[in-house]
Amino acid sequence: MLRTSSVKMSSGLPTPWLVSLRRSLRRRLLGRGKPRPAATWDAQYRAGTWDGIVAEIERHACIASFVRRFGPERPFVLDVGCGQGALARQLRGDACGRYVGIDISSEAILRAAKDGAQGESFHAVDVEAGPPSFVTPGSVDAAVFSEVLYYLDDPLETLRRFVPLLSPSGFFVFSLWKPARHRALRRGLCRAYDETCVREVGSGNTWRISVAALRGRSLSGGA
Repeated sequence: MLRTSSVKMSSGLPTPWLVSLRRSLRRRLLGRGKPRPAATWDAQYRAGTWDGIVAEIERHACIASFVRRFGPERPFVLDVGCGQGALARQLRGDACGRYVGIDISSEAILRAAKDGAQGESFHAVDVEAGPPSFVTPGSVDAAVFSEVLYYLDDPLETLRRFVPLLSPSGFFVFSLWKPARHRALRRGLCRAYDETCVREVGSGNTWRISVAALRGRSLSGGA
């Protein structure tokens, strides 16, 4: 006699583990990301998840040093995934002429704006919907994608849409945590852009920070 299972049949929707598996395979094989809704980020910032992480200071200091080295005097910096404005604080003084920080989290933007300085502005923007309309094409000297690429569904396509914002000598700065996990994404970045300088910071789980220009476009500042 067969026993009737008490487990309900699936409604046709993928189970959470299957969704997770698909996302993992997309990341590992295709270089795609795992988007999180704005509400998730808002809750984390309210809970203080991203407050006071000492290792982040070294990472942002490295990014700021790249901006100083390869950018013009007093550059226009677009910080994509700016969080609570940590990079803005590293760039204050003579390191930055204009700074625009954008992030999907309204909570992070509110916190960043409270500590904002002259020449800085912060905006809640979902970059997967496209580049911010208030940034003039051809005006950005350094577009920083800091810990954000692997949270985009299609990182390379999003970057392609930001290229028109770059000035003739403009460049990207990419920051990737645990770079070994993102080999497919890194291969895609290397096909599309020339990496002028690469540095790893932190111990254990490191960040890989790189300066990248469009193919055939040289940068000042040396290698």
